[in-house]
Amino acid sequence: MIPIILSGGSGNRLWPISRKDSPKQFCNFFSESLFKQTFDRISELGNPLVISNINLKIPTENSLNQGLQNVTCLYEPISKNTAPAIALALHYLNCKDLSNEWVGVFPADHVIEDKKAFHDILKLVTAHQDNQVYLLGIKPREPKTGYGYIEMDNVQYNQICDVKRFHEKPNQETANKYFESGQFMWNSGIFIFKPKTIIEHFNKTQSEIWNQIKKIDNFSNFYQIYEELKGNSFDHEVLEKFDNIKCIPSDISWSDIGSWDEFSNVIDQPYSYTNEIVEIDSTNNYYFSNNKKVITSIGVDDLIIADSPDSLLICKKGSSEKVKSALQRVKNQKVLSSHNYELRPWGQFEVLDECYNYKVKKITIFPDHQLSYQSHNLRSEHWTITSGLGLVNIDGEMNEVQTGDFVAIPMKTKHRIKNIGPNNLEFIEIQTGSYFGEDDIIRYQDDYGRHQ
Repeated sequence: MIPIILSGGSGNRLWPISRKDSPKQFCNFFSESLFKQTFDRISELGNPLVISNINLKIPTENSLNQGLQNVTCLYEPISKNTAPAIALALHYLNCKDLSNEWVGVFPADHVIEDKKAFHDILKLVTAHQDNQVYLLGIKPREPKTGYGYIEMDNVQYNQICDVKRFHEKPNQETANKYFESGQFMWNSGIFIFKPKTIIEHFNKTQSEIWNQIKKIDNFSNFYQIYEELKGNSFDHEVLEKFDNIKCIPSDISWSDIGSWDEFSNVIDQPYSYTNEIVEIDSTNNYYFSNNKKVITSIGVDDLIIADSPDSLLICKKGSSEKVKSALQRVKNQKVLSSHNYELRPWGQFEVLDECYNYKVKKITIFPDHQLSYQSHNLRSEHWTITSGLGLVNIDGEMNEVQTGDFVAIPMKTKHRIKNIGPNNLEFIEIQTGSYFGEDDIIRYQDDYGRHQ
């Protein structure tokens, strides 16, 4: 099987931890990101094809640099929903003469706890040599309004069943009826089929999306064509028009973690916040923070509190799906798009403190990566190595550095540092001068094709 990983997202639903430039599959919710968990879950199936957005290229490739190999990535110039993304993947596979292989489409930001049951379902499907389209249906845990539903006449778990019809996200009354009937599954967004099956469907229905996608010639005209596409969902563009869809109802402890309420149900409190929590006359609250803080609550109940260095979310349980509406009123657009750290192809940096005459950063460089060979006109820099092994180049003079070493870089001096150790290289950078913007960088050589 060829796994296709869909890795997009706006970063709104789990704000303030997720952001536009760092949606939930790349966030530090767990010891490993959801992207890494997805990759590990499907790695035994085959080498994945990742469809993502050009704005997410750096976090994607940073994840790949940290042990995720043998991956092909295609980056959309603009997000266009799931139908164009999957059509792009199918066109790529068709150009590689792989249209008769089984493929699985897997979102990058889902949690699946029962991995064995998950793989058993995939084996059940791929044992067939047919041209059906298969969906993974999830047994509802409760009557949720945030999921699409799959209706069947005869639900048999872990067996291939016929789909009767699809239903959009319902209101609460309808969701209650779906749940009580036992004939409705949540639509997981996981699809299994052969590319030729969907391509034949696209051609038969004269899909506007497919007619545009197949004009992509050797991907040299990719961006221009893609930007003109309509952003339909795969469900609307394909599934609702396809005859004889199959579904495998299952109970694999699945969640798309689509809201803080869902997050609080899936992730136990001790794992989401390991620092001290003091509660007085407070019950049934849920806290999440990546920061080392003591949280004290007095006289409050049924709250979700999500904390980040620059933003704080407090909401009643059951109301977290209103986060998107709240973000429309936020004036500080930076807190919607990015954190106080920035990702780079070589690693990342985090701003720890800044003032009119200094700036302090924590810089992390991945193994076998290096900064550009650069200089600054308006600032000097001072590095203290806190972890790892590096090779420093100061105006052509090379020296190895390790934990505890100090490097002084005068203004206008050419310099760079490379990680030559097996682990991440980390150091504290103190900048002094009159200006500390990222545009005060003159690059003389760069491994990643960046210019001044």
